Amino acid sequence: MCSLNKKLTLFDYMVGEFVKWHKEKVCCSDISDNEVLKTLKLTRCMKLLYFTCLASVGKDNGNYKGLFRTFNTFLAYQRGPVEENVYNNRKFLFRYRFDGEFLQKRENPLGEILPNSNLEEYNQEKKLIDKAIGDLKNIPKFPMNDTDALVDLSHNLKLWKESIAFSYPLLPTRFESELKREKELFDKKCANL
Repeated sequence: MCSLNKKLTLFDYMVGEFVKWHKEKVCCSDISDNEVLKTLKLTRCMKLLYFTCLASVGKDNGNYKGLFRTFNTFLAYQRGPVEENVYNNRKFLFRYRFDGEFLQKRENPLGEILPNSNLEEYNQEKKLIDKAIGDLKNIPKFPMNDTDALVDLSHNLKLWKESIAFSYPLLPTRFESELKREKELFDKKCANL
């Protein structure tokens, strides 16, 4: 599976999990997915993607990077980290389409392009996503539904601050030492929410 296709397939899956999480959090399982998606603007999705990747750090057997192994091109935008490949190719998501400010469920999904040879790898990554989102859900005051609070949280982490300060847009998520430091700071900030 090509790297971009893998990112889009997994992000597409993640968006579905964010919709379920939103429904759990606001106690409204009868609300339609498209109603929830109207609240999941792209900025919020990008922050949730970043924090999901951060929650996965150190959780993948034998690989400290977790989901940053796949989502590896985070840039420092004004409103926090953005995964450049996902952001620039969001119109190619399989089950969702970008409609100006937010995503909507496609009436006719494009279908996931998953070669059988990569199905096991894809399922392992999905399990890692599920575990990371589960860890975020267990943070009592994690601001899942508050875009501004998510942006503020990302602005209080070292990788974004350093990238903005040095006008170097790519966050150094390829270095385990940087990820370890970012994860420790994230855990500390979340404990104080």
